[in-house]
Amino acid sequence: MTKIRSMLANQSSVGEPERRGDERSEARRSGGSSTLERAIASVPPDPEVWTYFYLYVILDIFSRYVVGWMVAPRESAALAERLIRETCAKQASPRGS
Repeated sequence: MTKIRSMLANQSSVGEPERRGDERSEARRSGGSSTLERAIASVPPDPEVWTYFYLYVILDIFSRYVVGWMVAPRESAALAERLIRETCAKQASPRGS
């Protein structure tokens, strides 16, 4: 994060029209910040506090239809097995069809 902030400090403001001469240096002295800089400043400092989820998807490769899906807080073979089992039960066609 520090590297990104230092890179932004060395560049002109994003999203603002380029200024000429004294206007640019005046904007830097007055502490004007770009939208990108404000967005980065609002990001939590530690990525460990972010919440990640895993999306499990089962696709029918011929029709490109999503047959089953699940969102889970962790990656696990047991969760994948459960999704496959439940999806097969839902999609099972009666014998002889």
